[in-house]
Amino acid sequence: MGNSLALFLSMDAIPVFDKIGSLLACMLCILSIGMGKAQNLQNPGEYITSINQQHRKIAKEVLRYTSAVAHNKSVRKVENSRQAVLQSIKDAGQKVLELPPLDGDKSLRDSTISYLKTAFIVMNNEYEKILDMEAIAEQTYDGMEAYLLAEELAEEHVNNAEERLNAITQTFAQKHGIHLVEKDEDEIRAKLKIASQVNAYHRTVYLIFFKSNKQEFNLISVMEKKDMAALEPNRALLMANVQEGMNMLDTLHAYQHDKSLIEAAKQTLVFYQKECAEQLPLLVDFLKKEDAMARAKETFDTKKDQEKTKEVVDAYNRTIRDFNTMVTTYNEATKNLNQERTKVVTKWEKSSLNFLDKHVP
Repeated sequence: MGNSLALFLSMDAIPVFDKIGSLLACMLCILSIGMGKAQNLQNPGEYITSINQQHRKIAKEVLRYTSAVAHNKSVRKVENSRQAVLQSIKDAGQKVLELPPLDGDKSLRDSTISYLKTAFIVMNNEYEKILDMEAIAEQTYDGMEAYLLAEELAEEHVNNAEERLNAITQTFAQKHGIHLVEKDEDEIRAKLKIASQVNAYHRTVYLIFFKSNKQEFNLISVMEKKDMAALEPNRALLMANVQEGMNMLDTLHAYQHDKSLIEAAKQTLVFYQKECAEQLPLLVDFLKKEDAMARAKETFDTKKDQEKTKEVVDAYNRTIRDFNTMVTTYNEATKNLNQERTKVVTKWEKSSLNFLDKHVP
């Protein structure tokens, strides 16, 4: 029986909402093999309590895992927790499969198995894909957007499975005259719903931040290469992203009266505006003076000693002084800008973590 269930639960990737009928048929086949071990639970209250205990245990573990992902901002950091949840789902599935129908009614048992199957597929298949996506998500905006969408869909699939099982549980209880006291189950469902809402809100703001943050990284790379031709296109794209982000943030409402995430994101965008307005012109001026210095040196070095008149030497020395002054100005401005960048990005990161710590159950 245990081997049959383990084989069933370890099936390769199957779409969460596809082939459900065949999955249940397979489960019922397995049931017929293991009925000898089935518990003799014919009291409706004991029966529903036995099943709900398994559901409640898994729901709590899934909630703890998704909350840990949100708080750590990383699937990889909590991989051990995911493996533990998968084992718990297998164990719970084993116990539920050993239960017989209640007075011929198998709806709650089969629906709970369906819920466990969905939870297993989400945790095993969907989060495995998310784990793979995490490694490259930071490289592009599209990659990050796809990664966050995958997380959102995984949460949605679990929440939908919760709602379906809750509806079946209510119907089953009414049919068998059971009065449910669902404080614990209601609390779990409420927490799952809140966690999804918080994460969705956070993802929206994070993508706004990330789009400009990633483009600023591209602009800095161009600046370091001193690629004059690529400077303006990358500056213009960053300014466009910043303006788009500002417009989007202006349409967002505070979450539970908490504006900290929006304000932190806005501060980073304001910084990128300042960088484009102040640092880029300074860099262009620096590169021009650097080029003038290189050409002046080349010209001066090719002159013969008798050609290096006082006027020629004075002109060359002025070029050197102008360039050295420019180097000092540029280095100081770059230092200040780097310090400010560190400040606003650090504030964003702290605000992001604090927001999740405050609102995710």
